[in-house]
Amino acid sequence: MHNKLNPFYLSIFDQIIMVNIESIRLISILKKVYGSMVVANTNLQPDLEYTITENQADPINWLTISRAGIDDLITDDIGEFIFFFEKDMTIELQKLRPDLLFIHSAALEYEGKGLLLVAPSGTGKSTTAWVMINSGFTYLSDELAPIGINTMSINPYPHALCLKSKPPVFELPDDTLYTSQTIHVPLKSDATKRQTPLRVIFFLEFVAGLKEPEILAINAAEAAANLFANSLNILAHSIKDDGLNVAITMAKHVSCYKLKSNDLEKTCRAVKLLMNTVD
Repeated sequence: MHNKLNPFYLSIFDQIIMVNIESIRLISILKKVYGSMVVANTNLQPDLEYTITENQADPINWLTISRAGIDDLITDDIGEFIFFFEKDMTIELQKLRPDLLFIHSAALEYEGKGLLLVAPSGTGKSTTAWVMINSGFTYLSDELAPIGINTMSINPYPHALCLKSKPPVFELPDDTLYTSQTIHVPLKSDATKRQTPLRVIFFLEFVAGLKEPEILAINAAEAAANLFANSLNILAHSIKDDGLNVAITMAKHVSCYKLKSNDLEKTCRAVKLLMNTVD
């Protein structure tokens, strides 16, 4: 039987996640990753409950993540532990909030206007977001941006920014968490509760040798196809239309662009100039 010595709570999209951990060290790690979403002990029934145990005597099966309804997730690596925990929690949160569409995208806010940087994993979204955060943009989400289907707004998910390598500009803070494969940058955010209206979608593409960034307007059909391809389980939102209708609605609602980038600081300035023209 697991010993639930140290429970703590997260509030994400108004869902309560209870995490029971035996190790103070692991609590510290998860608080670095999800610090903006930690809440005080609550009497509410949790929507999700996890138990995380540590087995120091078995370096191969060192960490175990348990939740009712799944086989235990077991790992010997902190980076993999964070990945397993986040993946399972994200999938369950989408089930609990079917009104949210999760896009493979970084999400930021500029002067009250929300924007997405849409691209497959590993293509530079987080690094671009890091530069933008240090250039006047507010961080809302990294890797997955939850969009309210009915409101066309971004629901913040400000976990620690996850990088694959050190960014070329702007020093990382001292409390950055380094794992064997990833870098997690804790970011304080006051945007955990409010929704931000989605105004612009950029489909990000890095082009080697490009001297100046290019921002090219695209039509709703092309934008919808790209959104469909970069959505998490879009089929869950519309059986009749195979989810495509959701992507079309979103593409028609906001301005959509292809963003060809190379120099990150120049890209940031170009995006800021465009956002200044958006109502």
